[in-house]
Amino acid sequence: MVVGLPEIVANWVSSEQPLEVGGKLSTLVDTYQQDFERYAKKSQLKYLNLLLQHIPLQIGKKFKFQGIGEYRKRELAPCLELMEKAHIIHMIYQLREVKNVSKLY
Repeated sequence: MVVGLPEIVANWVSSEQPLEVGGKLSTLVDTYQQDFERYAKKSQLKYLNLLLQHIPLQIGKKFKFQGIGEYRKRELAPCLELMEKAHIIHMIYQLREVKNVSKLY
């Protein structure tokens, strides 16, 4: 079975059945985990799976590494970058300060 996020969203829009959508979402997450096993380094597997579980809990909030167990940034950051390269997540960076707005145009 091939499942993607657009299919899951379309299914929710048409049926609004949480159990049906939840099953497809579980299939998608399982596929990601299988891909992790295939393409990631063995030392990264536990971090990738951990991030896959914890990232949805931080959506809409500032991401904090301390919210993910006792692991440190140096262990998790390379896996976040890997997930971004695979287009599983999209990180948005906070803009601290703009000194000269005219240079942006």
